[in-house]
Amino acid sequence: MTANSLKIALYALLVAASPLFAQSDRSQTLYADFNGDGVRDMYVVDADGIDHFFFSVNGALVDKTGDANLDGQTNTVQAVSTDLNNDGALDLVLVKDDDSLVLMQNNRGRFSDVSSSQSLQTAAAAAVAAAGPYQAVTAVQLNCVNSIKDQAGGCLKASSTPTLGLLYPLTQDLFVATSGNVGIGTTNPGEKLEVAGVIYSSSGGFRFPDGSLQTTATAQGPQGNQGPQGNTGPQGDPGPAGQNGIQSINALAGPILSITGSGSASVSTSGSTITVNVPTATCTYSGKTYTTGSVCYLGYNEIPCTFGFRADRLVCQADGSWNLVTSSLCSNPAPTPLCGQ
Repeated sequence: MTANSLKIALYALLVAASPLFAQSDRSQTLYADFNGDGVRDMYVVDADGIDHFFFSVNGALVDKTGDANLDGQTNTVQAVSTDLNNDGALDLVLVKDDDSLVLMQNNRGRFSDVSSSQSLQTAAAAAVAAAGPYQAVTAVQLNCVNSIKDQAGGCLKASSTPTLGLLYPLTQDLFVATSGNVGIGTTNPGEKLEVAGVIYSSSGGFRFPDGSLQTTATAQGPQGNQGPQGNTGPQGDPGPAGQNGIQSINALAGPILSITGSGSASVSTSGSTITVNVPTATCTYSGKTYTTGSVCYLGYNEIPCTFGFRADRLVCQADGSWNLVTSSLCSNPAPTPLCGQ
């Protein structure tokens, strides 16, 4: 087996195992030397109804469907190679699904339709009869995995170019695993859809399992409950100075209320003098008599003071009793007059 023959054999296995060329009762791979270089070329009758033609060029199979003027051939159920005009080049007879024959005459690797020739039609019919009905090789028939089965149970049809309703050759850009998971940007999707990249929704948004629809990622949820009371913060800075208080009334000149030693009291109001007679009484301390209103200070011996003499004092009351007025102040020397002196 030559290297090129091995490549053709390997390609045939790939064709048989690929959903792009799925074997069925209307699929066929025809091998023949159409360009006379001694190496077999390949004509594929595909299950999707679109035919493909490959030339063996420099040890590689190259799709020459368009260059050979064989594009647009559809609904073929069998392909037969034969020399219709006895020019030494193999021509093609294509049996269509309505049993009609399309005759493609080979002219140095480019084919032309000669189906209108009645004599060639007769030769073509004989060649088809000699070849017999094509039987798909069951050993290489493809059983589609569930992820690419159509509703009729067969393989989804494919296209070599992006076509609505047809499978496109799978790559990392778009991959369907045998589990049915779909990957975009990855050939190992772990979920029903895994995207290795940014997902953009131009309209509509995204719907979640609970039925909610989210059209923006900036949606704000409801107000939550108030949290617990926080710790007391540090002491704040002093506040601004308050407003000035109400202006006080100027004091009157001279005593407002004075009590003389005679027991008379006088009240001065706006220059007028009111005299009030107060009953005269006396108070006694250590044998000394004091008149009402008299004040004397208690000495050191009576109430000691650490730094001198306390300024506590006695005031003679109108009923003859003493009123003690205490003070936290100390003086040195002792305040005068001292009580009893």
